[in-house]
Amino acid sequence: MKNAFVIFILVVIIYGCESSTESEYNPVLVQVSNILLTIDEPSGIAIDSTGKNLWVAGGRAQKVYQINTSGEIVTTLSYEGDDIEGIYYQEADSSLWVVEEKLRKLVKIDLEGNVLATYTLSFAGDENHGFEGITKNGAGNFVIINEQNPTAMLTLNSDFSVASIDTLTLTEDLSDVTYSTEQDCYVFVSDESKVVFWWSATKGVIKKFTVPFDKYEGIALDEKNSLLYIVNDELNTMTVYKVE
Repeated sequence: MKNAFVIFILVVIIYGCESSTESEYNPVLVQVSNILLTIDEPSGIAIDSTGKNLWVAGGRAQKVYQINTSGEIVTTLSYEGDDIEGIYYQEADSSLWVVEEKLRKLVKIDLEGNVLATYTLSFAGDENHGFEGITKNGAGNFVIINEQNPTAMLTLNSDFSVASIDTLTLTEDLSDVTYSTEQDCYVFVSDESKVVFWWSATKGVIKKFTVPFDKYEGIALDEKNSLLYIVNDELNTMTVYKVE
């Protein structure tokens, strides 16, 4: 059996729910594939600028895996975390950053899995509904999302202190976040609300799409090829959408 296989390839246009915010950007998601992974309970996903290399974090083994666009494992990194949820690929130095939910930790590792730096963030909240996702905004600041209680977005200073906390009440929870440099906005996925949505502080919700299942826990955006990847930690799948 191959490491991963396509459960089905079905082109489905998912129509978004229009927001009240006027915006020229009006994306449509077209599902192009749904791939079964050999990673149990994937929690986060990241991609590099080429669109060829992806990393999936979490799972029962609490590891980080490099995969290709077909979902096949290329390598398993040596790093073993403690409740890993989100992952971000940093292009400048080819490093990975992961967040550990309960410990409120931000960990930098190299592409072999060696730990380069660790930061513990001071943030009150529910231990079991903590840090879920990580990205960088247009200014180059790290942004971390807290799942629930509160559902919030933390923006960090360059010294990894918390610069601001924005409480978001748009969905029941937040499961992961990525950033669109082309549109200068965030793209979130919510497990419990079963939605993917584009959002910015100035425009609010730009576009919202309903996804067919809950338990989508990770999201990555490939703007070079106009593709969106989401992983499901219950179905162990990676669903790929064309962003049109």
